[in-house]
Amino acid sequence: MIEFTSRYSVLLSLIFLAASFFFAFYFYRKTNLSRIKKFSVIALKTASVFILLLLFIEPSILATISINRESLSVVLIDDSRSNHLYYEKNSKNIQIKDIYGKLGIFRPDQEFLFSSSNSLKDLKYIDSLNPDGFETNVLSALENLRNRFPETIFKSVAIISDGVFNSGGTPIYIAKTFQCPFITIGIGDTAQQKDVVINKVSYNEKAFTEANVKINTEIKAYGLINEKLNISLVREGTIVSVKTANITSNNWSSDVSFDIRESEPGTVKYRVLVENKPGEITYNNNHFDFFTKYLQNKINLLCITGGPGYDNGLLTTILKRIKNYNVTIKTAKSNNDFYEGPVDFKSFGDLSVLLLLGFPTSQFNSEIISSIAQKVKTLNIPLVFFASKNTAYSKLEQFDELVPFTVSKPSAVELAVALQATDKMNESKQSLSNEVASAPALFQNTGGIIQKAGSEVSLINRNSGDPVLITRNTAKNKSTAFLAYGFWKWRLNPKIDYERLTERILLEIINMTLMKDKKSKLVVIPDKDIFDYSEDSKFTAELYDENYNNIKNGVIKAKIVSGQNIIRNDLMFTNIDNKFHLNAGRLGTGNYKIVTEADVNGSFYASDEERFACDTLNTEFKITKSNFENLQLLSQNTNGRFFSAYEDFDTVNNYIRSLTDKRQRTQISRYVHFNLWENKYMLLLAILLFSIEWVIRKRANIP
Repeated sequence: MIEFTSRYSVLLSLIFLAASFFFAFYFYRKTNLSRIKKFSVIALKTASVFILLLLFIEPSILATISINRESLSVVLIDDSRSNHLYYEKNSKNIQIKDIYGKLGIFRPDQEFLFSSSNSLKDLKYIDSLNPDGFETNVLSALENLRNRFPETIFKSVAIISDGVFNSGGTPIYIAKTFQCPFITIGIGDTAQQKDVVINKVSYNEKAFTEANVKINTEIKAYGLINEKLNISLVREGTIVSVKTANITSNNWSSDVSFDIRESEPGTVKYRVLVENKPGEITYNNNHFDFFTKYLQNKINLLCITGGPGYDNGLLTTILKRIKNYNVTIKTAKSNNDFYEGPVDFKSFGDLSVLLLLGFPTSQFNSEIISSIAQKVKTLNIPLVFFASKNTAYSKLEQFDELVPFTVSKPSAVELAVALQATDKMNESKQSLSNEVASAPALFQNTGGIIQKAGSEVSLINRNSGDPVLITRNTAKNKSTAFLAYGFWKWRLNPKIDYERLTERILLEIINMTLMKDKKSKLVVIPDKDIFDYSEDSKFTAELYDENYNNIKNGVIKAKIVSGQNIIRNDLMFTNIDNKFHLNAGRLGTGNYKIVTEADVNGSFYASDEERFACDTLNTEFKITKSNFENLQLLSQNTNGRFFSAYEDFDTVNNYIRSLTDKRQRTQISRYVHFNLWENKYMLLLAILLFSIEWVIRKRANIP
């Protein structure tokens, strides 16, 4: 069906047509032409004038095409490796095959296996089903299904799974776009079996040599009350520490921490390991592997303080006793100088970080402050700022974008600050979050703190919600600000050693500000520390010049090495949006190193290497009981139904057959909108008609 639409009525179009005819007739009424020629030129002029007038009413043609299309029914089967877990009777894999056999009436149009991201495989033979996916990502499966059949109308989508969606977001929103019922069939058991699980490990991806590094683990145990559990930290295959915990309930959870110190820079592989207990449903979740990269053991740090004071004295004392810090301290003495002598600007090129303790103050010379700020900007030196009672925030503005916040209303009123960690800190620093929450209040004498774009807040004032610890990472610089003071109050507490907490906060702030090695011209980052053996190993690289600006025209080549053996050679990174990417394909289980070299303008420029590993990831074994609630929500939100593996499958088949009968054929409409005003061919047609008319007139000698 084709419809003509316009901003104006059809009557106006007819008036334009009549006006065009009378204009053409009037123009040629007295010409001495044969009847056929006169009729032709009148018709040509009428048509060309009408087209021009018609375009002014902005017409369009709307074509509606109706299509009868067969709709599809689809089955998605969970293909993750946790399906091999055995319960009292059988495994989830056996349940899937049993369900498939009982769905006698229902034979879907398409059947797929899903598990990991970007994984949607055709099911060929149900008897050959051998699940091996390292995660369950239903969202990705539905996205892939939609991309594979973009124009398809679906009768139904059936999902057979345990409901443990451990990767990707919630699939409910995209499921609604299918506009069909989702039938979900739950497999496995919702009862928790006997098991020990390393649920979470918090660690530093980067750390410094000669400094204590804390590794926090969360261990869970089910059905093992009154047993002792040994938890080990393994370094490069050797046990370096063992902790023992008492399991006090059948649903037990505990945090266990390890302290580690490395003396040499480099990347070290660790494993947290819990002992196997008889009767566990699986031992695959009893270990967790990770890498930590240790930076050079000497950090050059310049500390400028606003003058002598309790907080400044405490913080500088802590800095001096840290072995891997080369600390230079400048304490403001008067408006123009420091007790230790003037600042040596020549040494700024070797600085790892600049620390401002209550500096600048209102009395200090603005020209010296400006010189310091300009040098820091030029050399892209990471900046750490600690507030004090006498900080002059107006002069701090000279550091401009190097400071991660602005102050809209400085105040002389001193308010109490009760520290509270945000989700950002809770994710990786749970023990530190708990410690600061119980610490005595600090002080703050400024309000209207506004964090700058791209910054992140790790600590807030529980009383007001204002940010206290802010970090900002830009393309050229990284900065951190702690906007409270009064650590001396912590030091006076006779019962708890809060000086240790002060040291942890100070070290954490400096570490988070030094995450980027600004002197590296080539940085190669594996997408994961540990890849699953069944997935491709992927890497990202960044190439920088002396001013830490991205280099776009470099060439980066790589090889994959395991021990003394070269596994992959002559690999080339691809430049996409100023970042270089490499897919090295699947590698066997083992420890590897990617060795890279970069050429710029045909000459060697820089090199880098990073460690990584390929193993059997245990993501699928962190949660061993089924989650039918996820499946029920999916069905409820799409007007479908949930069934368990133990349902009467006559009921299931009858329900699916009713959906099939209702939606055998679906009529859809496709609309095509053709805007004549924007179409160049309409104007060309008018010009062509005028041209033909002009040729006829010239041949007939009509002026």
